[in-house]
Amino acid sequence: MRWLVVLLLGFFAARAEAQPKITMSASSNRVSVGEPFAIEVRIQTDGDEPDKVDLPDLGEFELLGRSTSRPFSFSFGFGGQRQRSQSQTIYGFTLRTDAPGAHVIRPAIMTVGGRRIATGSLTILVVDPAGSAGIQGVDDALKNLNDVGALIRKNSNEPPPVDGALDGATFDNTMFVRTVVDKKRAYLGEQVTVTLYLYLRGQLSDSPQISREPTLDGFWSHDLLPMQRSLGGVRQEVNGRVFNAFVLRKFAAFPLRPGTLEIGPPTIEVGGGNSLFDLFNGPSQPIKREGIKVAVEALPLPAQPSPGSPTYTGALQLEATLEPAQAKVGDAVTLRVVAKGSGNLRGLTLPNPSVRGLDTLAPQIDDQIASPLDRLGGQRTFRWLLLPRQPGTQIVPSFIVDAFDPQSGTYQTVRSNPLTLTVTGSGEAIEPEKPTSAEATPQFGPLRPESALRRRSTPLSQEGFFWPSVLAAPALLALAFLGRSLRRRVQARRAAGRDTPGQREVTHKLEQAAQAGATGDARAALGLLASALKKALELKLGEPIGGMTSRALEGLLGARGFDPQLQQRVMSQLGALEAARFDPAGQSAVQLSQAQAAVREATAQIARAKIREAA
Repeated sequence: MRWLVVLLLGFFAARAEAQPKITMSASSNRVSVGEPFAIEVRIQTDGDEPDKVDLPDLGEFELLGRSTSRPFSFSFGFGGQRQRSQSQTIYGFTLRTDAPGAHVIRPAIMTVGGRRIATGSLTILVVDPAGSAGIQGVDDALKNLNDVGALIRKNSNEPPPVDGALDGATFDNTMFVRTVVDKKRAYLGEQVTVTLYLYLRGQLSDSPQISREPTLDGFWSHDLLPMQRSLGGVRQEVNGRVFNAFVLRKFAAFPLRPGTLEIGPPTIEVGGGNSLFDLFNGPSQPIKREGIKVAVEALPLPAQPSPGSPTYTGALQLEATLEPAQAKVGDAVTLRVVAKGSGNLRGLTLPNPSVRGLDTLAPQIDDQIASPLDRLGGQRTFRWLLLPRQPGTQIVPSFIVDAFDPQSGTYQTVRSNPLTLTVTGSGEAIEPEKPTSAEATPQFGPLRPESALRRRSTPLSQEGFFWPSVLAAPALLALAFLGRSLRRRVQARRAAGRDTPGQREVTHKLEQAAQAGATGDARAALGLLASALKKALELKLGEPIGGMTSRALEGLLGARGFDPQLQQRVMSQLGALEAARFDPAGQSAVQLSQAQAAVREATAQIARAKIREAA
């Protein structure tokens, strides 16, 4: 059973380890021209330091100041967890710029144990108070978005205020989940930004887990938040109570069919991690909260001006090129069409070009998707291979797409430029050559039903030593396991047969603890359990430990070669017993019967432990 205990202890210790994290945040996502602001890159590791840290490219920003700090904290583990050291490194930058527009700061990246972890990018909107309200320098996909104020609010993590009835949630005095959509009615293919908030009274001690994601039947979705990020709460008053609102999910959802579509209710779990008394009571149960479903009405698109052409919702621009523009018959030519704009570019399809005298292969499609200011856009590139079959001048016609603008409710017909391909050479050059009469019927040699190779020796499987050698391996393995089992039984019997005065004293203290617990004297029972644990350590070490601090005792156990898992368990039990002994609330929380069983097992493991002799 010892190996099972070690495996369980290792499992819970590994589960409790914190993952390395790197986050990047800004003091403000919207600043004026020339106004200083700060960004912070925070790295948190558990034990190992990062192998490499690539700080973000600051682009056009002017660096006014830079700082680096390395706070350090040390925490003990409980309930079988191992102690771990946690370190942080914080890089601070003070920046400014005189160029108005939307500036993107690319992610910071760290490498730990060969694994690359990146932050999300930051979009800083620099506005000129004396200039116009429009944004200059924003991506082409956002040129038609004129409501700058709404754009900034949509990019913020601050939830919309609660005016009257609470929308998207069922109110709870302590914690609830809220699903917020930026619009309740949207056209097909129009972006609906969905944000999932957790409202909590007080601070968030454990990372919340989404046990059930919101369903998105009838939508195509794209995440707008990076995988690695920190949770920061925003204070908001709801029904006369102040909550901290945390953003758990934010994604762009695009309706794919008309009618009433529903965003399903999510389920959130908070807590359930290890606490001080998990060693005795077992892990605590998480707190669950369920959200509610939110409906979005998807409107069909009006009749398009160019029937039969593809439709698209959002701003769009098409650009076509031929590489090369002149070719010989049979030479491959690349037709490249780049579509830029805002919206769901992955849903854009273009028909294969049909030109007489050209064979067209299936296109290769590459997507470069971005979400500046939480509005999805970017570019989609189509590449066709064209094979000319006859000489002459070929015209590749324009690609036509009807782009629908949800803001104005009107279409714009977007066309690419027509292209001219000049083909030289003879059309007969690509005809396959016919084989001659001598080549028409290939000649083969005579068929051989058997291999001409002959073995020069007896096969290994027919040698006399083959089968004894094969059977000897499992026999030796079985003997090894049998010998190991017998040795463990002998060691167990020897350990059980020890009846020294010191061992009797440990047993007596455990019995006294059981009696004290039965009479309701929890403080005395906890003290006797701690005393029994220390006595077992003194017997094994051969020296007193009564005057040692926890740090000194831990160092002594490590120096004497105690098993790290057992060492961590003993130190965790001593810490938990001492803390509960002098805490009345803790005494009532501890189940003494479980504490007695845990200490009894620990003293038995200490007695069986193998350690080094004192120097």
